[in-house]
Amino acid sequence: MRGQHGPHSRRIEFDAAAPFVLAHGINAQADTWDQANAADVLTAMDESGVLYSRFSTGENGSVAANAQDLENQIGVFLDTVKSKKVNIIAHSKGGLDSQLLAKISKPEFEVLSLSTLSTPHRGSVVADLQLLQ
Repeated sequence: MRGQHGPHSRRIEFDAAAPFVLAHGINAQADTWDQANAADVLTAMDESGVLYSRFSTGENGSVAANAQDLENQIGVFLDTVKSKKVNIIAHSKGGLDSQLLAKISKPEFEVLSLSTLSTPHRGSVVADLQLLQ
């Protein structure tokens, strides 16, 4: 047990980098980060040695629904790797989904950083029109 040390107990503690999650945008899935769509992103992640994962959420899901889906999937991932912290890299609408996750929801984990690529932080007329169709 933590805090109890017997004559044969050993405990090792160390700091490790928090894992990363890659979040996709509208009309996309986790494969948006593959070489064909995002040249060298996964290669760079692999070469850096960081632990990462990517998940699929609703291609055209609401920001709230996708934020909840991300929260659930990231929670399972972090439980597996024994972490309570995560960094998120998000593309397009994935940035909005991740912002809601980090800002409004109260996940069981801490979002250490959120980096967004081409996220329409002030909204998107094109996305609005697409969702209306």
